[in-house]
Amino acid sequence: MQREIEEGRKEVVANPKSSPLDRRFAASKDERQALVQQLQRFLRLAAEPVRINAYLHAKLEEIEGALGTGIPDRVAKSLFKHAEKALYHDEAALRKLNETAPEQVLARLQPILDHWFREEALPFVQQTLYQSPFSAYWFFVQSGMVARRPVAFKGAQVQVGPEVSDLESLKKLSLHEVLSRLKRQRLPSDFVDAYLVLERALTEVTLSRDEALRQIDSAQLSHSDRARLHRYVAAKGQTETLSTLDAYSWMIRDSSKFKGSVDWELLAAALHMLQQAKREKMQQEIARLLQSRQHPQLALYLQTAGELMLELESRQARERRFQESTGGGPIGWILSHFVIGGGVPVQLWAPGGVSGDRFAELVNEISPKNAKSGNCYLGKAATDIRLLHDGREYHEGMIEVIDAARNFLNISSFDWRVDLGGKEIAYRLMAKKLGMEGEAYQRFLTYFHKGVRLDRRATTPTLFYDIPPSRMKNLLVYFLITTSESPAIVGVRAQLQEVLGESLSCPNLATCGDLARAYQQAGGKFNPQRSSEPGYGKTWRAFQELQALFEEKTPDLRTTRPLPALADYVANSHRLRTFVRRHGRKREDDPARPFPINIITDAKQNLFNVHLGQPSTAFPYFFSDPVRDLYRPLFEFDVQLLLWKGLVEFPWHLGPIPLAGRKIAGVAPFPYVPFPWLRFVPGFGWAGLGSSLLLQHVLATDVRTWWSMAMHSKNISSESAATESGMGLGTKYFNLYPEFQTWHDMGVKVEGPIVGDVNDHFVQVYNEARVNNTGIPGSRGVKIPSLRYEDYRYSGASIEGFRSWLITTHPEEGDYNYRGLFMAALAAARENIYIENSFFSDPLVAHMLLRKAREFRGRVNCADLNEKDCSEKKREAVKIYLVLPDSSDKPIIDALGTADWHDMLHSKSTAGTRRVAGRPPRCCTLRLGSLTTGTAPPGWPTWVRPMPLNVAI
Repeated sequence: MQREIEEGRKEVVANPKSSPLDRRFAASKDERQALVQQLQRFLRLAAEPVRINAYLHAKLEEIEGALGTGIPDRVAKSLFKHAEKALYHDEAALRKLNETAPEQVLARLQPILDHWFREEALPFVQQTLYQSPFSAYWFFVQSGMVARRPVAFKGAQVQVGPEVSDLESLKKLSLHEVLSRLKRQRLPSDFVDAYLVLERALTEVTLSRDEALRQIDSAQLSHSDRARLHRYVAAKGQTETLSTLDAYSWMIRDSSKFKGSVDWELLAAALHMLQQAKREKMQQEIARLLQSRQHPQLALYLQTAGELMLELESRQARERRFQESTGGGPIGWILSHFVIGGGVPVQLWAPGGVSGDRFAELVNEISPKNAKSGNCYLGKAATDIRLLHDGREYHEGMIEVIDAARNFLNISSFDWRVDLGGKEIAYRLMAKKLGMEGEAYQRFLTYFHKGVRLDRRATTPTLFYDIPPSRMKNLLVYFLITTSESPAIVGVRAQLQEVLGESLSCPNLATCGDLARAYQQAGGKFNPQRSSEPGYGKTWRAFQELQALFEEKTPDLRTTRPLPALADYVANSHRLRTFVRRHGRKREDDPARPFPINIITDAKQNLFNVHLGQPSTAFPYFFSDPVRDLYRPLFEFDVQLLLWKGLVEFPWHLGPIPLAGRKIAGVAPFPYVPFPWLRFVPGFGWAGLGSSLLLQHVLATDVRTWWSMAMHSKNISSESAATESGMGLGTKYFNLYPEFQTWHDMGVKVEGPIVGDVNDHFVQVYNEARVNNTGIPGSRGVKIPSLRYEDYRYSGASIEGFRSWLITTHPEEGDYNYRGLFMAALAAARENIYIENSFFSDPLVAHMLLRKAREFRGRVNCADLNEKDCSEKKREAVKIYLVLPDSSDKPIIDALGTADWHDMLHSKSTAGTRRVAGRPPRCCTLRLGSLTTGTAPPGWPTWVRPMPLNVAI
């Protein structure tokens, strides 16, 4: 029957529409019942492999707890394959296994376990520890053992004596003997506690200025190193102290820069000087600990652990093998080995930890410095910090900043969409320029909430957000003139109402602010002979004053040209811009100047917002895009908007296209044009068209960040408040619809002096983007001047608040401090790490998290715990949580991060990883947990029940 079923299956696959198998089963109830019974028999037979797997999982936990280190999934899977091959590789073996007593099954598993541990698991663990200095270090702290004597790891300078056990001695023992020996050799309960006390004491070692100078004089240093250290310490000031974190700040600040910018000899000399002080402290602390702990091996254990700590601390500042490499991508990896100095410390023994004053000083040391303004982005007070948890809160925070701004608005936007959300922000900014905000803008929305007819021929109104953005100016100017309390506008409004005999109306967009009756009475040209006619002169004076609103000075009656509607006045971009500058909002700190709104938006992202076939203002039946549909109306309202770089990355500025790249000797631009000229250069004759362009791009752009060429900043700032988030401007980001809230991203709204740094950085980047944007495409020839730093200062309250920093990344200025500080914070973390991010694509972060997971496990004290409980405690100690979207809006970036994600998941190091939905709205939470398999059958150990698995919920 099984052969018949297989033949039927093949026929169904070959010809799905004709299925004799379906007809046969439809007619044969007995055969279907037979198949169900066969399935039930297989399920009963499968119970024994499940019990075996549960036993092996529990045995793995016991081994990991005894060794003090995890066994990766790929090594563990080999054990399960061996068991399957030996015990239940086919149906006959399954039947035989089902008839075997549990004691005999366990006896058959024992040689499989012994062989796997001796030939695969132990060699892998031994080799991994021997090749990984920091893993070997934490392994020694936890177990007091090394991979193989006489050193803890390959190339170690600290020697260990025969008193220290090693894994090499376990190779000839059975697994039962290994577990028994490890249990006997387990460190006494207070060894790890004593180590943590010693580690804390060494971490907190700092030198005052006078102490540092004495150490320099007594240290074995060259004359030049001693002189440079003297100058460095003297420059630190009278009250400051020096720690290893201060020395590491040079390295962290230079984590992605070219070799030579860090004085490596000075760094090594500073660490050598501090290590002399730490060794003195170590001897004092060990002597103090031995007074209360009487154990003959404790002194050796603490001395070895302390020396290993000092060796790692020193060598990770000098040798690439002891650092976390920052080379990204194939180009970055290759050049990091020849040209670029790329590395950050793996372990930072930071006084006070990440939240201590020392780490705050590190942030100050390597925080951005704007040479153009003279401003250093040191820790400044934030009088109010509010987290924006989702798009709705982000949208509300943005509106608060826009409405509360009194002197200026600066906006950086990566993604600006031509949809309801993107239009709404653009319209608010246009209304802000007119002085309409808060309740006034809400009244405007209420007035037109039913929409407006597009022209006289339209029979139904067009909904508000379906109105073309280029025509929104008709509604805004009409509403301002009919509601403003400005004396100039009030006077004109009264004159128009008098000659019309009624209030201004907006019957449709084309004739919004209808003046047809007055226009017919006035005619096209002023006739002085009719000035005495009743109402004629009054009508012309009304048009004269109305035209004066849109010009620099009042025209005489001969140059006055009446128009049939307000919409006709605002149709002229120059007139509209003049109107906004004269009668729109003014700066409160300088009422003679218009209220400025400055915007930088990414030009590359605009390519993704082009919609073919969607009507637009410029090309109604071709395509729409932000430049034509959103940015041009903003230009007309005197908003200064710049595009950051073009769709193609160049090294210099050509014409109106914003281009950037590398300069030769910091002065002359590197020649890079869209032509394969490189193949004509000696030595590059082999390069064809594609190769020439690619190599030209790699040479001309910054090889460390050649893949990131966009403006990713997303913030809005005023003179007193700022928002920062990972979201752009669009409906999908704001979660405006209750039934369609799919986007999740964190943001923050701050008030206080820290806002001054946000504006300072904005002015710097804006002026750089402006260099070739004096007439960018879409600006309609508007000359965009550079910004002055003094016009964009913080002017709010200066009371004390939470210390905050503005951290940026600016590759063109050689500024990579965000990445360096982020990695430094991970390296200094001691208890937990929580990361929430929209993307996970940097392998540097994944590698660092794996290292921190091993460290967190290594800090666990397993005294008085059995092996299984020890393994469980170590898993619980790894408090590393990642909140990531199930899928982001960049599939290529998701694909790049997948490998690193699975590496972490299957390393058994990240016990608390989470991946939650952001977009689309489906959830996939991944974690390492436990699954209960039920009660153990007679003859099986009782601890078989909990079976740790990778569980997808």
